[in-house]
Amino acid sequence: MKVLLLHPEDRADAGPWSQQHWDLVVDLAFAGPSTYAEWSQTLKCRVITLHQFAGQTESYRWIGKMLERGRGRLLDRFGLDWWELLAVFSFHEMHAFYLLQQLKGELDPASIQLFATRPHRNAVLLGESLACPVIYLQKQRNETSTQLARKVEAVRRFGIRQLLEIASDKWDAGYELRGQFLRHRRAKLKAPALLLPSAYSNVTRTVVQYANLFPERTFLLAATRSNATSIALPDNVQSVPLGAYATLSKQSDQEIADLKGAWESFRTNVLGQCEELDQMSRAGVWDSLPKWLGTGIRVRDAWQELIEREPIEGVLCADDLNVMTRLPVLLANRAGLHTAHTHHGALDGGFLFKKAYARVHLVKGEMERDYLAATEAVDEESIVVAAPAPIPAATTRNTGAGDLVFFSQPCEVDGGRMLEIYRELLPRLCAVGRRVQRSVIVKLHPFESERERRRIVDQVLSPDNRALVKIVTAPASDVMRHTWAGVGLDSTVAIECVLQGIPYFVCGWLDFTGIGYARQFARYGAGILLNEPSELAGIPDHVSNYAPDWDRVNLLSHFPGKAKVHDALFGTVPVSESANSEVRQCV
Repeated sequence: MKVLLLHPEDRADAGPWSQQHWDLVVDLAFAGPSTYAEWSQTLKCRVITLHQFAGQTESYRWIGKMLERGRGRLLDRFGLDWWELLAVFSFHEMHAFYLLQQLKGELDPASIQLFATRPHRNAVLLGESLACPVIYLQKQRNETSTQLARKVEAVRRFGIRQLLEIASDKWDAGYELRGQFLRHRRAKLKAPALLLPSAYSNVTRTVVQYANLFPERTFLLAATRSNATSIALPDNVQSVPLGAYATLSKQSDQEIADLKGAWESFRTNVLGQCEELDQMSRAGVWDSLPKWLGTGIRVRDAWQELIEREPIEGVLCADDLNVMTRLPVLLANRAGLHTAHTHHGALDGGFLFKKAYARVHLVKGEMERDYLAATEAVDEESIVVAAPAPIPAATTRNTGAGDLVFFSQPCEVDGGRMLEIYRELLPRLCAVGRRVQRSVIVKLHPFESERERRRIVDQVLSPDNRALVKIVTAPASDVMRHTWAGVGLDSTVAIECVLQGIPYFVCGWLDFTGIGYARQFARYGAGILLNEPSELAGIPDHVSNYAPDWDRVNLLSHFPGKAKVHDALFGTVPVSESANSEVRQCV
């Protein structure tokens, strides 16, 4: 059985392998069904994506079980678990390992010949798991030239400010250098403040929504990256760079050395005792963990310094998968401070594998509460349904104006082939746009490069269709003012559209995440689920018959009043089921 593993940077129909006979080709990335149908016809064999084995939530629950094997073993002097904190950085690699185990059910280990278009960690993992050598059809690129090419590409894709931030994250992640120049920027607060840790603008935007409810209270936004302060802040939110609290400590230097030594023992005596963890370890999944131990301790010390120096009364975290912003929650718990967690997106699938540490978990509506409870990581008594603002008053849907908007996402992060995804979507959306005489807008995610996306659009569209398409980078809220209908994946923007009475169509056939968002969206009416590309042609009919169900919309976002939100944020009264009883009666 000849099996070819297709590297994400290669195509099945282009390369020396396209002229060879294969029994099975497995794409290590993912695209839509039309791509695999074309490639199967060209290669005259079955072509599949590894991501088709993701299921709904099973793969991520498996990650949680693997992480549990090492919890409580790699502790610092504060009692913080650095396996728990840092191993989640590798959840993409762990997820891929799970998929490879499912792929093995399609293979015949007794007769398999394993090939790969070029070296890739997943090829190594599968080869080790099958005890089968992997034959590469392309030579390893010269590492120096590869690194140079990546740097040139980075300069091409990003601006100077972004490049400086990337460089700081890479070479001064622990603030050893920046801290020496930022100390004068400490907040030096006089009044008690709720700490808002943030690394990104979308996280800041979420926590600021809660701060806006209480102009009489003080909030301190501590930014681990400058991107977190790229939006306007209200008067009651003071911002400070976390690097201003960086300290240099000989005690921490020794602790870092001790933890790195403990890591080697942990790797042998803990990871080595579990077959799956040992295979991932040998494939290099956690090779960077010792480096991050040093960075993590430095960042921990900065947060500890901030909590000790400023009158912090609690923490509201909107991204506790990020170790940089998760640390203050753990340290605040240790100091006996109140801790609350919300999520900057519609749902938080991270709880399928990460531990919950905050005392209170604020969710925006019943859909999010139901999903969070189903992860079984959070005590239901700690969940409070409390959106940061009431839903705007319902208005009559105006179907006579606006554009057809494709809300793009950086799917490459999860293995998506953006060229093929755009090729499958955009010509069909242009056909719809021409039929209803509307422009097609490609709204980019903040993490997407306009130049790169424009290059793809030019590749996949004819000149006539290119004239119909406009790429925009404006905030989603601005774009929605002129949106006739939205199309995309399981993005938070689906909820925002529905809350404004805008029909949103979820491309369900591209749901390879394995995290169950699309299914939950459909269950609560947060968008119209499309199961195949041909269904895009039916958008005009759906829109003409679309009438927002405001009772269902209330299950997506529910504002229980300032008093209950205040109790959840500041811990002024015990959290109880009474906080949720009002909204649950609607279910």
